[in-house]
Amino acid sequence: MSTAPEIRNVFIRRPIFSGVISIVIPIEQQLSGLDGLLYFKSSNSSAGVMNLSVYFDVTRNPDLAAVDVQNQIALAEPQLPQEVVRNGITVQKRQTSILVVGALTADDPRYDAEYLSNYSKIYVQDELKRLPGVGDAQTVGQLEFSMLLSLDPDRMAQLGLTVSDVAGAVQEQNATNPAGRIGREPSPPGTQLTIPVVTAGRLTDPADFGRIIVRRRRLKSLTALSPLS
Repeated sequence: MSTAPEIRNVFIRRPIFSGVISIVIPIEQQLSGLDGLLYFKSSNSSAGVMNLSVYFDVTRNPDLAAVDVQNQIALAEPQLPQEVVRNGITVQKRQTSILVVGALTADDPRYDAEYLSNYSKIYVQDELKRLPGVGDAQTVGQLEFSMLLSLDPDRMAQLGLTVSDVAGAVQEQNATNPAGRIGREPSPPGTQLTIPVVTAGRLTDPADFGRIIVRRRRLKSLTALSPLS
């Protein structure tokens, strides 16, 4: 039988496992008493995505079942980690079997797999979801435009920084901020031009991410004191 310290060590050595436990258990506790529920099963990926499939009796109305699941998840949200609540939980009613698989290709070498994946999500995926009888459509591969930040653990330890500090700095400085307009009402009489102010917006170049300020240090001014005469 494992003792309490040994159980804590398991969660410390396996942070992904502990994160999955903190997410799945509160949701499953709320789903246990649903009307017409047969069983449910969950699957987790190393990318931090958890899929929970809930199966109901065939006599259960799927629309009402989806509403019940959404309501029970809302009750479990206060017990979930803040990162999960911020990213959001999606509830969809659908069959697990695949109806059809299509391939999107391009003869032009400029359009690589990432471009085609992004094109499919913007122009193709939503159109397929609107077809009568289609419950869901997804783009296989998940090739999304993103920026990978690699952190030096030794350097972070020297500076006393954590991953949360870096993530907070990126979230704060990689944002689109409204700037307004010059000459907009209320403006002095006789103002004839209105000029919009455009900011840089989100970062796109790797060098821009390398210039993110993670921590600022204010230097104290030193005053030279002469010895008393």
